[in-house]
Amino acid sequence: EDEEEEAALLRTVWLMVRCGRVAEAQQLCRQCGQPWRAATLGGGEPWRYDSAAGGWVGNPDRPLWRSACGAIARRALQRPEVPASAHEAAAYASLASDASLLHAVLPVCGGWEDEVWARLKPSVGKHIAEQQRRLSDGLPLRHEHGLPL
Repeated sequence: EDEEEEAALLRTVWLMVRCGRVAEAQQLCRQCGQPWRAATLGGGEPWRYDSAAGGWVGNPDRPLWRSACGAIARRALQRPEVPASAHEAAAYASLASDASLLHAVLPVCGGWEDEVWARLKPSVGKHIAEQQRRLSDGLPLRHEHGLPL
Protein backbone atom coordinates (compact mmCIF):
# COMPACT_ATOMS: atom_id res chain seq x y z
CA GLU A 1 0.00 0.00 0.00
CA ASP A 2 2.81 2.42 0.87
CA GLU A 3 4.55 1.69 -2.42
CA GLU A 4 1.31 2.35 -4.32
CA GLU A 5 0.86 5.69 -2.55
CA GLU A 6 4.47 6.60 -3.24
CA ALA A 7 4.06 5.68 -6.91
CA ALA A 8 0.89 7.78 -7.19
CA LEU A 9 2.59 10.73 -5.49
CA LEU A 10 5.64 10.60 -7.75
CA ARG A 11 3.51 10.17 -10.88
CA THR A 12 1.65 13.35 -9.88
CA VAL A 13 4.91 15.15 -9.04
CA TRP A 14 6.23 14.23 -12.49
CA LEU A 15 3.09 15.58 -14.18
CA MET A 16 3.29 18.81 -12.17
CA VAL A 17 6.98 19.27 -13.01
CA ARG A 18 6.17 18.61 -16.67
CA CYS A 19 3.46 21.29 -16.52
CA GLY A 20 5.76 23.81 -14.84
CA ARG A 21 3.85 23.64 -11.56
CA VAL A 22 6.79 22.91 -9.28
CA ALA A 23 5.44 25.03 -6.41
CA GLU A 24 2.24 22.96 -6.46
CA ALA A 25 4.28 19.76 -6.50
CA GLN A 26 6.15 21.02 -3.44
CA GLN A 27 2.89 21.77 -1.66
CA LEU A 28 1.56 18.29 -2.50
CA CYS A 29 4.71 16.70 -1.07
CA ARG A 30 4.30 18.69 2.15
CA GLN A 31 0.64 17.60 2.39
CA CYS A 32 1.71 13.97 1.93
CA GLY A 33 4.20 14.20 4.78
CA GLN A 34 7.30 14.51 2.61
CA PRO A 35 8.67 18.00 3.36
CA TRP A 36 12.17 16.78 2.48
CA ARG A 37 11.00 15.98 -1.05
CA ALA A 38 9.35 19.39 -1.30
CA ALA A 39 12.70 20.95 -0.39
CA THR A 40 14.54 18.95 -3.05
CA LEU A 41 12.12 20.15 -5.74
CA GLY A 42 12.82 23.80 -4.92
CA GLY A 43 15.88 25.65 -6.07
CA GLY A 44 15.28 26.04 -9.79
CA GLU A 45 14.63 29.77 -9.75
CA PRO A 46 17.53 31.50 -11.54
CA TRP A 47 19.47 34.08 -9.53
CA ARG A 48 18.56 37.53 -10.81
CA TYR A 49 17.81 41.07 -9.76
CA ASP A 50 14.08 41.72 -9.42
CA SER A 51 13.38 45.45 -9.47
CA ALA A 52 9.80 44.87 -8.29
CA ALA A 53 11.09 43.03 -5.22
CA GLY A 54 13.90 45.54 -4.84
CA GLY A 55 16.63 42.93 -4.62
CA TRP A 56 18.13 39.68 -5.73
CA VAL A 57 15.86 36.63 -5.93
CA GLY A 58 16.31 33.02 -6.90
CA ASN A 59 18.96 30.47 -6.13
CA PRO A 60 22.58 31.63 -6.44
CA ASP A 61 23.62 27.98 -6.11
CA ARG A 62 21.32 26.75 -8.89
CA PRO A 63 24.10 24.77 -10.64
CA LEU A 64 24.70 22.80 -7.43
CA TRP A 65 20.94 22.18 -7.08
CA ARG A 66 20.74 20.95 -10.70
CA SER A 67 23.63 18.59 -10.00
CA ALA A 68 21.84 17.26 -6.91
CA CYS A 69 18.67 16.69 -8.97
CA GLY A 70 20.75 14.73 -11.47
CA ALA A 71 22.16 12.58 -8.67
CA ILE A 72 18.65 11.85 -7.36
CA ALA A 73 17.54 10.87 -10.88
CA ARG A 74 20.53 8.56 -11.32
CA ARG A 75 19.87 6.93 -7.96
CA ALA A 76 16.22 6.33 -8.91
CA LEU A 77 17.32 4.75 -12.20
CA GLN A 78 19.36 2.21 -10.23
CA ARG A 79 16.18 0.92 -8.55
CA PRO A 80 13.92 -0.19 -11.44
CA GLU A 81 12.19 -2.72 -9.18
CA VAL A 82 10.68 0.14 -7.13
CA PRO A 83 7.33 1.11 -8.73
CA ALA A 84 7.86 4.84 -8.19
CA SER A 85 11.41 4.99 -9.54
CA ALA A 86 10.60 5.79 -13.19
CA HIS A 87 8.55 8.88 -12.34
CA GLU A 88 11.00 9.97 -9.65
CA ALA A 89 13.86 9.69 -12.13
CA ALA A 90 11.91 11.60 -14.79
CA ALA A 91 10.92 14.44 -12.44
CA TYR A 92 14.43 15.00 -11.11
CA ALA A 93 16.10 14.49 -14.50
CA SER A 94 13.78 17.18 -15.88
CA LEU A 95 14.70 19.55 -13.08
CA ALA A 96 18.40 18.84 -13.68
CA SER A 97 18.01 19.85 -17.35
CA ASP A 98 20.85 17.48 -18.21
CA ALA A 99 20.86 16.05 -21.74
CA SER A 100 22.70 12.96 -20.50
CA LEU A 101 19.59 12.09 -18.45
CA LEU A 102 17.14 12.20 -21.35
CA HIS A 103 16.85 8.40 -21.11
CA ALA A 104 15.30 8.91 -17.65
CA VAL A 105 12.54 11.16 -18.99
CA LEU A 106 11.50 9.58 -22.29
CA PRO A 107 10.00 6.35 -20.87
CA VAL A 108 7.31 8.26 -18.95
CA CYS A 109 6.45 10.72 -21.72
CA GLY A 110 2.80 10.55 -22.65
CA GLY A 111 3.05 11.67 -26.25
CA TRP A 112 5.04 13.61 -28.79
CA GLU A 113 4.51 16.92 -26.96
CA ASP A 114 6.15 15.50 -23.83
CA GLU A 115 9.03 14.16 -25.92
CA VAL A 116 9.63 17.51 -27.61
CA TRP A 117 9.57 19.22 -24.19
CA ALA A 118 11.98 16.62 -22.75
CA ARG A 119 14.39 17.07 -25.65
CA LEU A 120 14.33 20.90 -25.52
CA LYS A 121 14.48 21.33 -21.74
CA PRO A 122 18.23 20.61 -21.45
CA SER A 123 18.98 23.30 -24.07
CA VAL A 124 16.91 25.86 -22.19
CA GLY A 125 18.52 24.80 -18.91
CA LYS A 126 21.99 25.17 -20.42
CA HIS A 127 21.11 28.65 -21.70
CA ILE A 128 19.80 29.75 -18.30
CA ALA A 129 22.89 28.33 -16.57
CA GLU A 130 25.17 30.23 -18.95
CA GLN A 131 23.27 33.46 -18.36
CA GLN A 132 23.43 32.93 -14.60
CA ARG A 133 27.18 32.29 -14.81
CA ARG A 134 27.66 35.49 -16.82
CA LEU A 135 25.60 37.42 -14.30
CA SER A 136 27.60 35.99 -11.39
CA ASP A 137 30.84 36.93 -13.18
CA GLY A 138 29.60 40.50 -13.70
CA LEU A 139 29.31 40.08 -17.47
CA PRO A 140 26.39 41.34 -19.56
CA LEU A 141 23.66 38.91 -20.50
CA ARG A 142 23.68 37.67 -24.08
CA HIS A 143 20.80 36.84 -26.37
CA GLU A 144 21.57 33.55 -28.11
CA HIS A 145 19.52 31.22 -30.24
CA GLY A 146 16.46 33.44 -29.91
CA LEU A 147 15.78 32.19 -26.37
CA PRO A 148 14.18 34.77 -24.08
CA LEU A 149 16.00 35.79 -20.96
